[in-house]
Amino acid sequence: MAKKTISRSAIAGMAINASSIVRDRLAAFLGYSHSGARDLYTVFGYPREISVNEIAALYRRDGIANRIVRSFPQATWREAPIFSDGQGSSHEEGEDFSAFSKSVNDLVEKFKVLHYLERADRLSGMTQYSILVLGFKDGQKDLTQPLRKGNVKLTYIQPYSQLRAQIASWDTDPASERFGKPLIYNVSQESIVASNAPSKSFKVHWTRVIHIAEFCEEDDIMGTPRLQPIYNSLLDLQKVVGGSAETFWLCANRGIQFSMDENSTADDGVLEKVKEQAEELANSQRRYMVTQGVTANVLGAESPDPGPNAEKLLDIIAGASGIPKRILIGSERGELSSAQDENNWSQRIKERRRNYGLPMLLKPFIEMMIATGNVSAPQGKYTIEWDDSEALGPAIEADINLKKIQMIQGYVNSPGAEYILPPQTFAADYLGADPEMVDYTGGGSDTELDSDVPEDDPENDPQEIPGLTKEQLATNATAKSLYVCRKVTNGAAIIKWAKSQGFKAKDLLPVDELHVTICYSKKPIDWMLVGNTWTEEDDGSFALPAGGPRSVEHFGEDAVALEFSCHNLSWRHEDMIRAGAEHSYATYRPHITFASGDIPEGVEAYSGPIAFGPELFSEIAE
Repeated sequence: MAKKTISRSAIAGMAINASSIVRDRLAAFLGYSHSGARDLYTVFGYPREISVNEIAALYRRDGIANRIVRSFPQATWREAPIFSDGQGSSHEEGEDFSAFSKSVNDLVEKFKVLHYLERADRLSGMTQYSILVLGFKDGQKDLTQPLRKGNVKLTYIQPYSQLRAQIASWDTDPASERFGKPLIYNVSQESIVASNAPSKSFKVHWTRVIHIAEFCEEDDIMGTPRLQPIYNSLLDLQKVVGGSAETFWLCANRGIQFSMDENSTADDGVLEKVKEQAEELANSQRRYMVTQGVTANVLGAESPDPGPNAEKLLDIIAGASGIPKRILIGSERGELSSAQDENNWSQRIKERRRNYGLPMLLKPFIEMMIATGNVSAPQGKYTIEWDDSEALGPAIEADINLKKIQMIQGYVNSPGAEYILPPQTFAADYLGADPEMVDYTGGGSDTELDSDVPEDDPENDPQEIPGLTKEQLATNATAKSLYVCRKVTNGAAIIKWAKSQGFKAKDLLPVDELHVTICYSKKPIDWMLVGNTWTEEDDGSFALPAGGPRSVEHFGEDAVALEFSCHNLSWRHEDMIRAGAEHSYATYRPHITFASGDIPEGVEAYSGPIAFGPELFSEIAE
């Protein structure tokens, strides 16, 4: 009998997969207590093992899960970092950029680098890892070959999640500096959402790839999906909310119990007639029913209030995800998040940029760009850093600046304040300004700040503080009613669909009037607190993909609208509510009014993509 041998590469492969085997075995014991006598996971309805596909499906289906995965990447890459070397910075005003910083800025803008880094970051949080495939004109048609050294032009950037980028082979050489790391990736370009999309795949060498994984434990390859630690809590939230909704529906559509009278002479024909009446009553085709020898009783129970349990689960989810609750879901009362929430969130974003975004994504990308000649070589050591104030976001930063203005007004209008707290100290301790830049002359209580400067000098403005222009200050002081909408840019497709469904041409609205309302607040509000949306393209537009829940409903007495679900619009509406706006309706339901009059029978809702233009702000006309 021939002696069976095992190759060195097979042994190395076993070692590489050992950690995943251990994890699988540990997962088998999850939920057990009392030496296995109780299986808590089965009792509570939790899956014993969670696949990457299941986590990705939850991200796409559940609004809270989607928000958790997106929040950190969106906040991390919202602002461009500052690139500097020994010759200059990419954010210096009035001075020439260095060759390095200028070339980096040009590349970032041309290829929308921050956009693709944010997408790759998000995909990594959705699964165990993601990759960023970089295309180069290096003369190689076979992407399994290493990237050729020298000046090769960057042609494209494309992120892929673990679902579409599988590791095809590993480095099994113990002497290699990449031992235990991927060599070749097998990338599928088949759409996960669109089943009719063309299917094709390719293999790519690791030198053309940036591998991204967060919350790694036993290796640098497989991270922990952001939803995995809170998967059970998210299921519980779905149970509470969904169970309550189902109970509400059952209570609203109660069943009927029929009891035969003791002396009833009703035959099968009478019973069949009662049955037909009951069916019509259940389908709202009848308002009453007549029985003979049969007593009808309505079944049902009171619908439970999911509020208290849902609130506790949201507290658990917010704590486990690291996203403050009011930042995660907003406030039902339209309040801004607390100062402590803002500070905690800001600190987490700064730490994430420093400990993850920079070393795992941005620096590897810049290093590859320098090595391939797409970015000018820096003169000496280069640095990459973010402006810490920008981590707060425009709305929160505007609110902080407004509070600074109020502090300045209180200080200036308090006689003798300069004796107790010198202006330099006040500016440094309370406004964050450089005390050397604060000019103060005089000493008595009757002496004004910068009193030797003419009143018409633009620098003699008692409201000026670092980070705010006079125009911004003026805007911050103005509160107006707020109407925000987005025009539908592919409205012709919606009108074409409406005609195909039997809507009369005379009842349809003009194409250029189709829009979606985001906020309608008669209550005056400082527009600057609203800030900018996170999801828009460079031109301010965005597109809602085809599919998803859609319906055609009457809005008001006569208006006919296409109602749809869109997290981007709903969360943007919540942003405006948190900034102080008051919506004129109890709930916000994204919809596009396209017609008036009756709704034809058998209408099938429009299911195609919907393209929106930029946000349009205006006051509400009287």
